This record gives sequence, structure tokens and C-alpha cells, in this order.
Amino acid sequence: MKIKARLVQFRHWLSVRRVGLLAGLVAALVMTLILLVLRTLFGAPTPSELIADRTAPFLPLPVFFVMLGAAGGYNNLKGFEVVSTILGQLAVGALGGAVYEQLLVPKSATASRFGRLVGSVRGGLFVAGMVLAAWVLSLLLFWPLFTTNYDGRAVEAARFGSMIGLLVAYASYGIIVPFAYGFVAKRRAEEASATPVQASGRRAFVLGGIGALLALGSGALLARLYRQATFFYDGMQYLGPDIQPITPNDRFYAVTKNIVDPHVMPSQWRLAVDGLVARHRFTT
Repeated sequence: MKIKARLVQFRHWLSVRRVGLLAGLVAALVMTLILLVLRTLFGAPTPSELIADRTAPFLPLPVFFVMLGAAGGYNNLKGFEVVSTILGQLAVGALGGAVYEQLLVPKSATASRFGRLVGSVRGGLFVAGMVLAAWVLSLLLFWPLFTTNYDGRAVEAARFGSMIGLLVAYASYGIIVPFAYGFVAKRRAEEASATPVQASGRRAFVLGGIGALLALGSGALLARLYRQATFFYDGMQYLGPDIQPITPNDRFYAVTKNIVDPHVMPSQWRLAVDGLVARHRFTT
């Protein structure tokens, strides 16, 4: 009963913080779009990709293969992980906007101008804290992977670009939340009320439309990246309009990445350049 009562209270709290939820959701959509633009233009990995690469080495192989089979293949598993992470980002962003509104609204019906100013400062500090906490947590969790870059940039440039890219994306959330909230929310000048702020329906509609456009833009970039990152040829077909000719042996090469056990043991490490090459090389 206690859990049910708390769920009812939480649902009511969300219902009276609709303006903050909308502002937080739009800000999270802006952040998501920036992350995808950085991924498309500069090859900077997104948090959804970094989470997958960071957690995969800790999964026991039987568990990994069970997940692979349940998802219906690697492409589906990767897509589910990316989409679920992005949805989680949007949910956290929306809740952050609701908390921002909670801190902003005066607790007393007789709140003075100073009291409202204190609320504004509290809300701003909360959003700034969210941005800083997200960035520091990303540094701690993803530091070994910040050298990853899908455009093949140098290690130090990739690390610096990943750090700055995440900071810019997170900071965009912190900047957009108060602006989006202020755009929609409208206080009655003659009242200093502790009730939820009155929202301009027209402005809420405009902000919702902006959010829809941001979602469409993010979806288009996601679809493009999905086509680039996934493979559909299973090696069983060799004829058909969508099947390219088999690459001759003298022009075939493969580059692999061990995501199951990426830790290198120097005593067992070996690089081999073998096959149909002019000079065979082995490095240990």
C-alpha cells in the first residue's frame, strides 16, 4: 500500500510540474541532437555507445550470448541498447526540469521578491550541479574509452574531443532548461502564489513543436548512423541486386576489435601481418 500511495503522489507531482517536464524534455532533446551531430561530423562517441563498450567486458560470455539470442542478433541488441539509453537520457532530463520547477516555485503564498530570487538561485544551482555531475561521472566511467574516435583521429585529439564534446552537450541542457521554462511559464503579476505556475498554452504548443522537430532531426541522424554501423550480409547469399561481388583475396583485409576481453596481456600479445602480402611480419 505504501508503494502504491507513493506512486500516486509521484504521479500527482508530475501532473503539477508539466511546464518543468516539458522544458527538461526539450533541453534533453537539444543535448541528444548535439551528441548525434558531434558523432556524425567528428566521430565522437555518444554515451549510448560508450556505455555498451564499457559494460560488455564485464558480462560473462554465457550471459552475452543469451542476450544476443534474445535480441535476435548483434544489430538488434546494439540498436536496443542505443535507443534505451537515449530514452533514459530523455527521462532523466525531463525529471530534471520538473525538479528545477519545484525549486523555483515559492513554497509560501506570501513569498517576497527575495524569496522568489532565492528560488531562482536554487533552480540554477541545481541545473548547474546536474551538468557538472553528469560530466564528472562520464569522465570517471568512460575515461579508458575516450580515445575512441570513429573518424580515426589521433589518441590525444580523440580524448580531448570526447571530453569537450560531452561538456558542450551537457552544458546545452543546463542552458536550455531555464530558457525553455521561462518561455512557457507565466506568473500572474498581481499574485505571488505557491500554486503551480500558469502556462501559456500557445507558448507550450510552440515549445512542443520545437521538441518534435528536434526529435525528428535526432531520429534522422540515428537512422543514418544505424545504416553505417550495422551489417546485413550473412555470407549465405552471393547473387542479388543488393549483394556486392565477393572481394578477391588479394584485396581483402579485416580489422577486429575485441570487446569481450579488451585487456592486453603483454606476454601473450602478438600482431601478425600474414596471408597474401608481400612481406610477412610478426610483432610480439
